[in-house]
Amino acid sequence: MLLGLGAVTSADRALRDVRPDLYSVAAGIEAAAWAVAATELLKAGVARNRPVMYTADAPEAADELDSRRSFPSAHAAVASALATSYLLRTAGDDTAVRIVTIVAAAGVATMRVVAARHFPSDVLAGAAFGAGAAVAVDFLRF
Repeated sequence: MLLGLGAVTSADRALRDVRPDLYSVAAGIEAAAWAVAATELLKAGVARNRPVMYTADAPEAADELDSRRSFPSAHAAVASALATSYLLRTAGDDTAVRIVTIVAAAGVATMRVVAARHFPSDVLAGAAFGAGAAVAVDFLRF
């Protein structure tokens, strides 16, 4: 993961002035990568049980390490990072496309809760990490 972050950050720096169109793509990918890195580190530290651990299927899921890594949601973080990165770079563009982008990111988070993979607080925290990563990448412009 660290090599991937380094590669995307390097591409971000190299493309900023040369190819602004690719810079936007690199910035979105970089924000998503930073969001995943942060959520995965926090998941390992918090070790919150997934919703399945509170159901009748808990004995079967108890042996899986992933069953103890619910908080925060990396899926919601990536969706939020990509959406926020896009929204930051398309100010003034078509409002309908911007609304669809927000709805798509919210849909990813909602599906994680409906699928009983996360609690609502997991996806809210993941979305906050994603949006924060996108804002940081846009502000800092590595």
